[in-house]
Amino acid sequence: MHNLLPEKNKRRIKSEYRLRLTVLFFFGSALSGIVLAAAMLPSYISMQSREEAVVEEYLMAKNSTSAMDEEDLARISEETNEKILSLKSFALGATVSNYVDTVFDIENPGINITGFTFVGRQNEEKADIVVEGVASSRDALVLFKSNLEKQPIFGAVSLPVSNLAKQTDINFNIKLEVKNR
Repeated sequence: MHNLLPEKNKRRIKSEYRLRLTVLFFFGSALSGIVLAAAMLPSYISMQSREEAVVEEYLMAKNSTSAMDEEDLARISEETNEKILSLKSFALGATVSNYVDTVFDIENPGINITGFTFVGRQNEEKADIVVEGVASSRDALVLFKSNLEKQPIFGAVSLPVSNLAKQTDINFNIKLEVKNR
């Protein structure tokens, strides 16, 4: 096949082809950039609003923490001191674990103990222990109360009458007064 175009025209056609290819590349790149920017715009707006919210939340937390800390620390310190004093005065005699062990050492079929609450009074020599639990029957609960009354370390043992209203599966609270410690 013969070449009908002179060499000069061939070079011009090649340079036009390269120019068109370059223009097409840059046009495609620009179009891709515009599409990418449009796709990222909602994320950017969301991120900006989130950043503002986080900064605002941080500043509020920082301001409230400093004011709250002083008041809360004073209150918590007072409460802790009261608890320490009550436990300290409570522990002058027998230890707390002695009272708990005494309750657990009692034969108590049908009684499940779920908790203990210790109430020591600073200015008095008395302390109370509240034993919480579930009794399988009314008879088991009455037997448990009478066994607690036989213990020498407990003064008064009070079982509210309302705890005896049900026949089975009875939730109970027995208040034990600790004798002079």
